Amino acid sequence: MNTEQILLALAIAREKSITKAAESLYISQPAASSILKKLEAEIGYHIFHRKKGGMLLTDEGKVFLEQALNIEHAMHAIEQAAHGNIQIDLTVLSYQLDFSSRAFEAMCEQYSSEIQAGHMEFQITRNMDEASRMVANGKGDVAIVIFLDKQYDFFKREMSEMSLETVQICKCQMALTCKKGHPLLKNGKVHYELLSEYPGFSGISRSSLEPYRSFYDDRLVGRTKMTYIMDPGPMRYRLLNKTNGFLFSLPITDEIKETYDLESVIMNDVDVAVYAIFPKNSPKKQLIREYLNYCTTYHNRTHTRVPLIS
Repeated sequence: MNTEQILLALAIAREKSITKAAESLYISQPAASSILKKLEAEIGYHIFHRKKGGMLLTDEGKVFLEQALNIEHAMHAIEQAAHGNIQIDLTVLSYQLDFSSRAFEAMCEQYSSEIQAGHMEFQITRNMDEASRMVANGKGDVAIVIFLDKQYDFFKREMSEMSLETVQICKCQMALTCKKGHPLLKNGKVHYELLSEYPGFSGISRSSLEPYRSFYDDRLVGRTKMTYIMDPGPMRYRLLNKTNGFLFSLPITDEIKETYDLESVIMNDVDVAVYAIFPKNSPKKQLIREYLNYCTTYHNRTHTRVPLIS
């Protein structure tokens, strides 16, 4: 096993594609396939499943990835030590997603005993446009945002024009959540025709709504007379329980449902994906890649269903 194989496996986990991983490492796709094949033969198990959604980690691959991240971190430390000290400078902008904050926490923990100088910052954002502008203007190194599937092509072109690169971290489903027994979720189905009769809860302010405008116009905005704007947390869940309001978000956790007596129904026709946005020619790509690998690790480990700021 060598460092080339390890870095390739990490790149494939991040990109979910051998072709894109090869491009990020400046090697050919056939060469990348050969390197992966030799690595899997050497360790005796498959690191990835080849699925419709791309190259996905096997259970053994998830364990391999955690150890590979440690090796990558050690390699980075060795490189920095050659300059007399270890420095790190990374600013992350993220929607309120559990795995993105856990990934940042893991990086802080690993570097905490080694850094002699540096700056680590994590900012919660709910506005995709603002986050992308901050990254383009050098006020953030990487942003973790959410796109509706049907709108991604438009935003990808827009990001490219700003010299920003986008990398998909994971796919998500959306759900409608209400208190148990709510008429909107009768018989396990979402009754959209009744939405105008009840207030909607959201974490997206009016200034941040534009990326989701077409969906909200179709499903929510055009039908909802009253909207309450607040971040995920106890206040929102208590109010959902006490009122006839509804929430459109990622599926909430079982713990939240049990605590606040709520229920959710998956909206199978609405898919979103979590993406990372960062400058195409960023001098911090090594740190960004390390952070995104941690994001992949924590998402795969927990299959997190934390409410989207929506």
